Amino acid sequence: SKVRYKEAQKYILTDAQTITAADFHNKIKSHIGIIAGSNKTIHFYDVNMDEEVFAIKESHARTVHTIKYFQGSEYGEAHNNMYNIFGSSALDSTLKIWDIRMQTAARTYSNHVNRMFPVGFAFSPCFRYVISGSEDRSFVVYDLRCDGKYLEKGPSEHPDTVTDVSY
Repeated sequence: SKVRYKEAQKYILTDAQTITAADFHNKIKSHIGIIAGSNKTIHFYDVNMDEEVFAIKESHARTVHTIKYFQGSEYGEAHNNMYNIFGSSALDSTLKIWDIRMQTAARTYSNHVNRMFPVGFAFSPCFRYVISGSEDRSFVVYDLRCDGKYLEKGPSEHPDTVTDVSY
C-alpha cells in the first residue's frame, strides 16, 4: 500500500509520562482541544496557534481516562455556550462536568463505581442527562441540572463491567 500522510500537529506533554485521553470538536469550528495526561492534569491547546492555553492541575484524584466535549445533536442546534462544556472521568469513581471558560468543575457525580477499568460516559443530545458505565455491572443516569443526583441506576444484569455507553 502506498498510503501517505502528513503530520499536521504533534502534542507532547512535558509534565506527564503519557497522554491518557484527548478530544477535539468535529461538528463546530472550535480551535481548542483537550488533552489529559497521566499526571491528572487536563491541558487545553489552541490548535490554530499550536500552543497550550492553560491547564487544570489535579483535575481528579487519579488519572483521567476519558474526556469528551458535548457534541450536540444531529437533529437540532444547541446554544453556542453548550459547546464549551466537556466531561472527564477517572479511576477515582468520579465524573466531572466542566466549562472551558472556568477552571473548576461545575458538577461532580460519584454514584458509579470506577476504580480499576476505564468506563465511558455520554451526554444526552438534549443536554439534560449524562450516562456513565460502572464496574458493578450497571449504568447510572445523572441529571445535569442537579449536582450529585442521579435519576436511575440500571440493573446489574450485565455479566461484566459496563465500559462504554451511548445515547
